Amino acid sequence: MQVNARILLTGSSIAGLMREAGGLETGGSNPLSPTNMLIQVKAKTNTKQNKIQKNKDGTFIVWTAEKAVDGKANQAITKILSEYFGIAPSLINLIKGLRSANKQFEIYH
Repeated sequence: MQVNARILLTGSSIAGLMREAGGLETGGSNPLSPTNMLIQVKAKTNTKQNKIQKNKDGTFIVWTAEKAVDGKANQAITKILSEYFGIAPSLINLIKGLRSANKQFEIYH
């Protein structure tokens, strides 16, 4: 049996969520493996400091000192997310919002 599912980060650890999702089969037009998650991010660029905040609804706000020019802010946000989750930046992929403040990232684990 296949289940169409998207996993939105709502827990405190990726490892815990990955264990909870074990054995889940996914399918559909945008399948995710059980070890990948989608997160929603609101980007705040050209700020004084880099920081991240997780909201009660599971979304994130990420502030970065980089300007939104030539993808520099997206790279900085990816780095901030990688430090927050304790994973390599190469395991984070920007799915939607290349030129928007509202972004969607896929976290590979």
